[in-house]
This record gives sequence, C-alpha cells and structure tokens, in this order.
Amino acid sequence: MGKVLKTIFLIVLFISLASSAGIIWIVKFDNNSFYSYELKKQIIKSPTLLRLINLNEPGDARYIYVSAKNPLPVYVYYFEDVKPNENIAGWIDSFIEMTTGRVANISLEVLSMPLKKEYGDSDLNKIHNSFGGKFSREGVLNIVYLTKHAEKSSHAGIALHRDTIFIFKDSLKDLSDSKQVRDRLEESTLMHEWGHLLGLEHVDDPTCIMSEKVEVIDAHFLGERQIPTEFCWETLREIEKIKN
Repeated sequence: MGKVLKTIFLIVLFISLASSAGIIWIVKFDNNSFYSYELKKQIIKSPTLLRLINLNEPGDARYIYVSAKNPLPVYVYYFEDVKPNENIAGWIDSFIEMTTGRVANISLEVLSMPLKKEYGDSDLNKIHNSFGGKFSREGVLNIVYLTKHAEKSSHAGIALHRDTIFIFKDSLKDLSDSKQVRDRLEESTLMHEWGHLLGLEHVDDPTCIMSEKVEVIDAHFLGERQIPTEFCWETLREIEKIKN
C-alpha cells in the first residue's frame, strides 16, 4: 500500500511540475496566442508570480504600479556628461500622480561605468540587469539617461523591460536646435514610455501622449506646441480599466 501511495504521489508531483513548466513556457515564450495573453494578464496581477516567473516586458508591472499605495521608488541614472533636464523631478511627480495617484520617491544617481557613443539592446539589457533586486511589491521605476540607441538612432527613448525607461540625450539634441523644443520632447518621451510600462498601446490621436509620432518623430512634429504632454481621454480610460 505504501508503494502505491508513493507512486501516486510521484505521478501527481510530476504532473504538477510539468503543468507549471508548461504554463511558464507559454506565458514567457508564446506571446501570440489568445490563451497566453489571457493567462499572462492574470499572472501579472500577482507581484509574487511576476517575480517568480520573471516576466519582464513593458506592461508586465502595470497592476503593481496602479494598485500599490506606498510611494513609488524612482531611480534616475545618468552620466556627468549626459544629464536629465533640470525639471525632471516635477515631470515625474506629475505623471506618476496623474496616472496612478501615487507619490514618487525620486533618487538621482551618477553612473560610474564608461560612457559609450551608442547603446545596442544587449547593452541596455546588461545595464538593466545591473540594477537587479530593486523591484519590490510596490514596483520600481528606473530612468536611465544615455547617448544614442544603436539600432534606432532617431529614437529619443525606449522601454524594453517592465520597469525601465531609457532616454537618449544625443538623439534629442539632433532633433532640434531649440532648447524649448528639446525640453518638451524629453518630457513627452518620458511620459510616452511610462505609458508603455502601464500597458498602453499607440493611439491615432496626434495630440495624445501615446501617439506613435512621439516615438517616431518627423520634421512636421517638431513645433513646440505640436509635441503632446497630456494623456488623452482614451489612454486615461485604459488606465482606469487597469485600476478596476
């Protein structure tokens, strides 16, 4: 009898482990199926499961960002030669409060690693991994100021992970000679990439912060008044859906 129970236990354990492994594989690597999408949407509601499975794409921390009540830790990393705008703290306070209702606890840290002329995705992954361990039940937001993106040199910013925004200052400088325009572009890019971390998609409205024009900027979009710095009703409605 004891051998039978032991065999049954081992079979059940094997099936459980195989099922868990199958679920993890589907969620992490099968991004195109409806089943994977719906399963992932439920898993990312749990901070424990999110960290355990290590889901790490933009939007994966959306429920943590909007549901936690404690101040959101925000780390701004930069080089002495590549600094954020002097108004960055005010920008962060504003868009964090606007979208989540939370207070931002902002820390600025100078990077000690060598500065490169441009950064590929593999470089960005290494930088992100160097932050390891800071993600908590309340989440965390990293903002990293670099020079240029190697693969997409015209992009002013990019989000590749659940908790990190990369801003490319040299690309901002190349887009306009006007400091006012560059400042507004920097703010707009920060807000746009933050929208992606909240799981927001692009919209057609060119006056909305989630317009694709913020990510793929053309010459007709560089008038200061044409650069959006507001979340439109469509994106705010999507954020409310996530909160509820």
